[in-house]
Amino acid sequence: MKKLPTYKTKKDFVVEILREAILSGALKPGERLEQEQLANHFEVSSTPVREALRQLEAEGLIEHIPHKGVRVVELSVEGVREVYMIRCVLETLAVRLAIPNLSHEELHELEELHKQMVDLSSRNLLERLGDVNRQFHMTLYKASKSRVLCDMINNLWTRLPWFDVWTVIPGRAQEAWEEHDKIMDAVRKRDPDLASDMIKEHCERGCQRVADHIQRLILSSP
Repeated sequence: MKKLPTYKTKKDFVVEILREAILSGALKPGERLEQEQLANHFEVSSTPVREALRQLEAEGLIEHIPHKGVRVVELSVEGVREVYMIRCVLETLAVRLAIPNLSHEELHELEELHKQMVDLSSRNLLERLGDVNRQFHMTLYKASKSRVLCDMINNLWTRLPWFDVWTVIPGRAQEAWEEHDKIMDAVRKRDPDLASDMIKEHCERGCQRVADHIQRLILSSP
């Protein structure tokens, strides 16, 4: 694993590296994470490691077992499908509500984020692409004017942070960009039915790709 660079907080860096290791399968389901060992590896105190582990636990990637310590969660295809099923319902509703309310400023922001995604994808800057992808989706959903709905969607994204799959699932970045192109076309037309259909297709495709990835990780585990 990497050492700490100067441009990130200690906690954020530890979170990023451990998350990447879990999503890529470098850290296996059920593998224990020792706080002191991690602190020594990253050459930091126990505080940022402890904070990082708390965040990863909130994201659902690790779990604390009483008297046994912290370990990587046992990945479940069924669990992923359940979260995506709920996400799909909420996100299609958010888009259906957002399209009639979408301002010119919000549409412009979506256009700019879409251009950034195209540029980052073409240059294979996948780590940054994940952040812009999330900004794109949340900007669109925010136009629904439903804070409760947006909070629910955001919580599900945090619970299962597969916005990082750009870096671990081959070909997903290109697929997602093509799906976003269809979403933007529907948004420009201000067609709520078409836009919600495209979001539904995007969510279902993402679910399948993530489920397939998890299945491969499970099969590769000893």
